[in-house]
Amino acid sequence: MATFEKAFVMGYGSLDKFAEADGCLKIYESDSNYHVVRRPGDEEAILKSPYVKNPRLVWSKGAPAMPRQPQAHQQPAPAPTVAAPTWAPTHLVPAAGMAFWAVPDGRQPPVGLLSGNLELVLDASAGAWAQVRAVNGWRGWVDGRLLAAKALGQVGEDVTEPKGQTNVAKGVLGEIGVLFDIDGLGGGYYRYSALRVLFERLDPKRLAGCTVLDGDTSETLARNANTYCVAFQAVDLAQAGYIREALGNCDDKGLLPMSSRFIEGAVTARHPLVLAGRIDGEGRLVVRKEEGIGQRWVEGTQWTVVNQ
Repeated sequence: MATFEKAFVMGYGSLDKFAEADGCLKIYESDSNYHVVRRPGDEEAILKSPYVKNPRLVWSKGAPAMPRQPQAHQQPAPAPTVAAPTWAPTHLVPAAGMAFWAVPDGRQPPVGLLSGNLELVLDASAGAWAQVRAVNGWRGWVDGRLLAAKALGQVGEDVTEPKGQTNVAKGVLGEIGVLFDIDGLGGGYYRYSALRVLFERLDPKRLAGCTVLDGDTSETLARNANTYCVAFQAVDLAQAGYIREALGNCDDKGLLPMSSRFIEGAVTARHPLVLAGRIDGEGRLVVRKEEGIGQRWVEGTQWTVVNQ
């Protein structure tokens, strides 16, 4: 790796101009200097060096030209070009815009700001983080709880064409989260264990129209707890009440005690959960193939999984 004083780098006028002159792949900023990645191994050396204090990625080759640390007075990045006919966005950036990161690491500052109401595809998730893709091919990591999930198409519907700007949370009257102890679930692939409890205890037909989201809680990500949450964005308060009733008198493996088992109110505003699927009008769980949830997950229960 190579290290430069900040005054020297900014003498070029911008990080883009310096990177062009240097030919580097990435630039990290520490408390006192800039550090450049020119070849494999440099990045690991920067992140592990005891002499580099608080390293944070501020420039990456091929990343969109956006502000390094977005401030309230800065203009958001321009929206991508018009989508091609096969573009099938799954989520929307909130109207106020949202920050994005180059890597899923909350210890680093955001790299830039995405425009409000920008359409995105959810490519992957890592706990609370969501890796998203724009129509122009750009990819980045965002706080999944801030994304507005677009409505999934009906089973058998052509989902290759762009759909309207429908937010699946629109009209939600009740929202409830169910909390699990990750250690109590056995660790490992605890997502399956948590969802399996709900598949065995809940009648999907009574939850028709609900959207299901899940992920590690904010406390878990901050290393202050070890809990997992599955949330239901219900179309009416009666469905939220049904969930409380069905899960309130059982002691299945992993469920937190009754005193802390449920979260009500703005669950998805407090915890960075990501979309798992949507329960359609016939009580079927409609999920995207990349979620990895299949029929095997619901064997022996009343649930049916439909992949799109």
